[in-house]
Amino acid sequence: MIMDYDHMLEYVKDTLYSSGNDKPNREYQHFRSRFSHTKRVLSWCERLRRAYDGPVNECVLYVSAIFHDVGYAVADDENAVPHAQASAELFREYCKTHDVSYIPIISENISLHSDKSLLKQADTPIELILLMEADLLDETGALSILFDCLSSGERHSDSYEAAYEHICKYSCRSFDDDPMVTPEAIRIWEGKKKLVRAFVHSLETDLNIAP
Repeated sequence: MIMDYDHMLEYVKDTLYSSGNDKPNREYQHFRSRFSHTKRVLSWCERLRRAYDGPVNECVLYVSAIFHDVGYAVADDENAVPHAQASAELFREYCKTHDVSYIPIISENISLHSDKSLLKQADTPIELILLMEADLLDETGALSILFDCLSSGERHSDSYEAAYEHICKYSCRSFDDDPMVTPEAIRIWEGKKKLVRAFVHSLETDLNIAP
């Protein structure tokens, strides 16, 4: 069966947009888009899959990525139903009127993707590992710095130093852990870490700030 990924993406886009929940309901993050995040995670999945030297069910991986955050249309993690569980439910609803393979496996991957502790468990399926790695890779590195600058602007930060402190608090600390498992994800993570540290060091020099 050939999966119509474009149709699935349109469904997710329409579901998030029509609910009014494509934008996170968080202060200082009005520039973010959940659907844009979904597309970037899918792209990361494709990149990691190309580099992975082993068998991967691409249908399971890509469909899981497309639907992994659609549940924000009806729930978030502050509600009784976490967004991952809601995403799995919306995926199953979609499957009632569309032909999709591997429904139980994809549904489970979607429902589990927020539990990043599964990355280090030996029995975690490679498709779930790649999905979780892709989810973590988004909005890190250069994009994380941009995130922090935009967020600082929304906070009406009144100096370069305030933006610098925000970058140190968030972009730098996102690399306190090393969660990646596959060789390509590890390589990319290390590259992002070096980029952020080099940027912060250069910024400290420009602002005459002692590290």
